[in-house]
Amino acid sequence: MNCELRTEDEGYGSVQWEMPDTDGILSSEKVLPEFEGGIPERKPIKRNVLRGFNLDHTVEVVGRETFLIDGSKSNSCVMEITKGKMTHDWRGPIVVLRQPGTEIDPRFYEDVTAADLRIVVDYFLSY
Repeated sequence: MNCELRTEDEGYGSVQWEMPDTDGILSSEKVLPEFEGGIPERKPIKRNVLRGFNLDHTVEVVGRETFLIDGSKSNSCVMEITKGKMTHDWRGPIVVLRQPGTEIDPRFYEDVTAADLRIVVDYFLSY
């Protein structure tokens, strides 16, 4: 995932953070015209609720904010990895990202790992 490094000058110095470029993936599925260019919704995961442990990093699930009403099709990947047992009708494209640490607003991203897939599956099963 390409992440653009951004810098903002504040009164006491500059702050840098990365902004992931999810637009191309999230807009890859046709939606109703009134919902084109929708806003991404970010769901940070800092605890595996299903298995009862805190994470030492943040896993972020990103989808379109309007996926339930914008004409998106059910997400077959979520259906497959949860064996149809997800508790929510996840629709449209979804991006999974990873950030180091569990701060309220981590500023940088790193590569997801295979262990993060288990966290995401459990999230979809318990959401």
